[in-house]
Amino acid sequence: SMCNNNFYFLFLSHKIIKIVIVVLHLTCFPIISSFLFFIILIFLIFQEFSENKFLPIMDPIII
Repeated sequence: SMCNNNFYFLFLSHKIIKIVIVVLHLTCFPIISSFLFFIILIFLIFQEFSENKFLPIMDPIII
């Protein structure tokens, strides 16, 4: 749905997620990386809702 897509692009706008994705592909410990990715994802969800605002979907991605 559109809502899910918004969340998807929202998380992609975070450079932390991009870094974790890279680590996820490069590491020899996919289970550990998946766990770390999950923790960071939960943190970002909590952060976004606690601020009660969402970043624009087309927000520039800065690496």
